[in-house]
Amino acid sequence: MIEEEEFQGGTSRIDDPLDPRLEGVDYDLLSKHVIFPKRLPDSTEVGFEQQELHLLLLLSSSCDHFYEDCPKSVETIREWEKVQLDFEPTQVNKYIQNLRVGDSAVFYMRAQNAGLMFTITYNKVLAYSFPISAPNNLIYKNEGHIFVKYPTAAVKVKRSELFNSKIFAKQIYNLATTPIGDALPTSSKGGTEFPEERDVANPRFVSEFLLGSLLDDSSEEPTKRELIHVVKKVKDAVVWKDCLSPFRRSPLYNMAKIVLQLSLVNEFPDNPDMAHFLYR
Repeated sequence: MIEEEEFQGGTSRIDDPLDPRLEGVDYDLLSKHVIFPKRLPDSTEVGFEQQELHLLLLLSSSCDHFYEDCPKSVETIREWEKVQLDFEPTQVNKYIQNLRVGDSAVFYMRAQNAGLMFTITYNKVLAYSFPISAPNNLIYKNEGHIFVKYPTAAVKVKRSELFNSKIFAKQIYNLATTPIGDALPTSSKGGTEFPEERDVANPRFVSEFLLGSLLDDSSEEPTKRELIHVVKKVKDAVVWKDCLSPFRRSPLYNMAKIVLQLSLVNEFPDNPDMAHFLYR
């Protein structure tokens, strides 16, 4: 639904090119993360975190053209976009409370290097998460190409008071926006261990702590029918030269592709060919 050619020539195929939310979009910068050319920047681009939000806007706009084909997946992307662009605890709580059977909520847990999703079934919540970017050493070892099965953590829980609470929404917000030193790998200098800020966080504070807080005696693993997994070939790079923060492929772009494919395969559980066709 969002293809590399959308960025060629520095133009966008959105319906309303005057959309004020897209003011100041750097298409040249974004194209490096979508097309992923051989020559990549030597460091993280200035202002990149704000710029990459435009990728979600562009994806959402592209998906609108496919609403009749896959309405549930398009709605998932639309609602994620709205919350992501106005991300604060009250909105997170409202987002969760308004979920109906069949709906999914998506959260970009950037500070924890994690994607988080909730899907509502008739009497349960499917809660699942996955890492967004691979650790630097894994990218080096596999020359930028790795295969990952998504999601990496999943559990079926009750739609409890905690799940619907403002406290849980605040937990999501805090984890999404606040880096945790203990989640980072360490490096040694002068015999002292330091958090390696040039690497990505281990997403365990989402997959273990946050999802774990929802568990009770009735919790169980989702069946293969309830939650279909996908295996993706992930392409990334770690590029740096005389800088503190290396270039990595946009984690939001990585996550958007994962969310879209998970949404499609679970919207069409009996027709994987259709899900694959719409994704491509």
